[in-house]
Amino acid sequence: AKGFTIYVGNLPWATRDDELSKAFEAYGSVIYSRVPKTEGRSKGYGLVSFEKREDAALAIESMNGTKFNERQLFVKWDRNQVKTD
Repeated sequence: AKGFTIYVGNLPWATRDDELSKAFEAYGSVIYSRVPKTEGRSKGYGLVSFEKREDAALAIESMNGTKFNERQLFVKWDRNQVKTD
């Protein structure tokens, strides 16, 4: 996938793709956001992909450890994201 992808862990089960996108688009242009599901149930994490690396980095810095619908988020680079400086 194009873009710079971050991993958002500890999401509330009810979180939808569009809610995830809304929470992160304040930091820059979001290409896509996805909450993976198994048998219709959220896996409890999401992936958000940004157009620009610096926007993704700012989102990680700003959102990691913050509360989202009463859950404390864990935000980091997605493990499949190649980090090139």
